[in-house]
Amino acid sequence: QERVMLVEGLIRRLPEYGGVKELLNNNSSIVCNSIQEEALALAAAYKRKKQKIVIVKNNLYAAQRLYESLEGLVPQEESLFFPVDESFRMEALAASPELLTQRVYVLNKILEEDSFILITHTAAMVRILPDVKLFKDNRVHLKVGDQISMDELVQKLGNLRYSRVNKIEHSLQFALRGGVIDVFSVNNEDPVRIEFFGDEIDSIRYFDLDSQRTIKQIKDVRIISATDLIINDEIYEDKELLQDNIE
Repeated sequence: QERVMLVEGLIRRLPEYGGVKELLNNNSSIVCNSIQEEALALAAAYKRKKQKIVIVKNNLYAAQRLYESLEGLVPQEESLFFPVDESFRMEALAASPELLTQRVYVLNKILEEDSFILITHTAAMVRILPDVKLFKDNRVHLKVGDQISMDELVQKLGNLRYSRVNKIEHSLQFALRGGVIDVFSVNNEDPVRIEFFGDEIDSIRYFDLDSQRTIKQIKDVRIISATDLIINDEIYEDKELLQDNIE
C-alpha cells in the first residue's frame, strides 16, 4: 500500500517532466534513460489524458519489458501487449499459442475500448492483419432462444479456427458432447457452456474449467475469432493476382 501511494505521488508530479509533455502533445518519440522511466512517463501522460497510445519497441524482448514495467501503474485492462514471433521460420513451423491468444485478445480489446496503452514491436507492425470489418464479421453473438443447430454452430467454430477437443483445457478450444457445446473465447474470463433443446439455445452459462461447475447463467455471449490470420475471398483474389504478376 505504501509503495502504491509513493508511485501514485510520483506519477502526479511527472506531468511537468519533458517526456510526459511530449506525449501529451502527441509527439511521436521521446527519450528516456531506462525502461522504468519510460513506464512512469507513459503512466503519467495516460493518467493526465486518457487516450489511445501505441508504443513500438525495436524487438519483442524490449516490448515485453516495458509492458511488464507498466504493471501497477496502469489498470491491467487498459495496458495491452501485442506480440508476434520474430522468427518467420519459427512462426511457420510452430507459432506460439500463448502469443496467438494474446494477439486475438488485443485485437478485440482495441475495438471495444476508447483509451489504452498498447505496447508492441517492429515485427508486429509489418504483420498482415484483418481490417476492422473483417475481424468484426468473424465474431458470433449467441443468445438464449436463438434458432441454430448444433451442427451449424460447430461449423461456425471451425470457421473461426477453434480447435475441437474432447475436453476444454484452455482458450481457443471447443468441445461437443450430447446436447452441449463448451467453448472458450479469449474475450471471456471463463469458458461458456451452451445447452441446446433441439435447434434452439436453451441456456448459456459460464463454468469453472477445473471443477466444471456453473459460475453464472447469462443471456448472451460473444465468441471472437481464434486466429488473427483471417482470409476472405477478396484476399484470395489479391493473392492470385500477385502470383500471376510474379509469373
